[in-house]
Amino acid sequence: MASGAGLVKNGENGRGLGSRWYADTLAKRITDIATVRDRLTFEHTDGFNIIERFRDDPKVVYFADPPYTKAARRLYHYWEFDHRRLFKTFQQISGDFLLTYDNTDEIKMLAEEFGFTFAEIAMRNTHHANMTELVIGKDLSWLDAKT
Repeated sequence: MASGAGLVKNGENGRGLGSRWYADTLAKRITDIATVRDRLTFEHTDGFNIIERFRDDPKVVYFADPPYTKAARRLYHYWEFDHRRLFKTFQQISGDFLLTYDNTDEIKMLAEEFGFTFAEIAMRNTHHANMTELVIGKDLSWLDAKT
């Protein structure tokens, strides 16, 4: 977290955690995760190490949500990230991946440079403003079928 950020005590308008997370949604997610907990492993390591370990396995699918390019400096103390390296790494894997990113020209250009497809999807920020973010992958035709 960035300097000055901390635990949500009072939250926005005195709503505590409710100003950031919806209790029913959070409870459902925790319950859903519990049903597959025996299939989950958490490792405290650099994500690039994980990708490298499984890079030749075509059955592995990766999801990455790297620091966004615009807000990262404001949100996180450790915000610097080699976005180009991530794109290059995913270009070299056998499996598939899905990335989520802020909707910037810089990221769209990286996706195009490395031959990936991207789509803009609707989202809301913490202030409930409607925005778009990018999803990026090798082939997002499955997303077109959903819209």
